[in-house]
Amino acid sequence: MDYLQHDILPDDHAEAQKTRIRAPQYAMVKGTLYRKGYTAPWLKCIDGTTGKLAQKEAHVGSAGAHKGARALTGRILRMGLYWPDIHQDVLELIRTFLECKTISPIQAVLPSNLTSIVSHWPFYQWGIDIVGPFPEAPGKVKLLIVTVDYFTK
Repeated sequence: MDYLQHDILPDDHAEAQKTRIRAPQYAMVKGTLYRKGYTAPWLKCIDGTTGKLAQKEAHVGSAGAHKGARALTGRILRMGLYWPDIHQDVLELIRTFLECKTISPIQAVLPSNLTSIVSHWPFYQWGIDIVGPFPEAPGKVKLLIVTVDYFTK
């Protein structure tokens, strides 16, 4: 905040370099610090204690749904809030709730390495599937053929 408001850098050279690199992601608007977000235009920067209240509201509040860590983090970011340790704080919160541990689904499939589909050029390999049948209505389609080009998806 000191760098954005008054161009004051930390004394440590490494910290000053980090501050210069990270500064374009942030902006001060009427004394409030905002960060550029990936899914939202600007995220309001808050401290950790306010963040803990926000994550509890998003997790168990009136609109809470006891979601997993990734979904809860995304929900908080869509609320327009940000703090540096958001991911670690959400993981800690999820681990403390017994309901989340007992209700969470058990992984039925063992984890394995992903295999990529290699297509050398566009329209080299196709995937074709038939979707349907749809409810019958006059003049409507009964089946749908879906094609996917593996190069461009």
